[in-house]
Amino acid sequence: MSFFLSFIGLGQSPKKSKISKSKSKSVSSKPQHITIWTIEGCKWCLKLKKYLNKKNIHYEERTIGKGWTSQQFQKATKGESGVPQVFIGKKHIGGYNEALELL
Repeated sequence: MSFFLSFIGLGQSPKKSKISKSKSKSVSSKPQHITIWTIEGCKWCLKLKKYLNKKNIHYEERTIGKGWTSQQFQKATKGESGVPQVFIGKKHIGGYNEALELL
């Protein structure tokens, strides 16, 4: 399990955002389905969930190891290795920092 946690980047701070201001405007203001991929014990996942709950933003959580596999995670995120990973609708927007910029 420790290899897996290292593999997905648990305990590492999130990467700096690569989303430009013009890209952030491309997300519709209409309510959309939000999915976040997480893992137990991830402080960035917890911070993101607290932020979404505080803003009353509804989301579906997919926890790796609790009903979701690392293979499903890798397929959905096309090889991303860190959590959380966030989707708005079917669009993969990135991790913690990108989610805060868009939500």
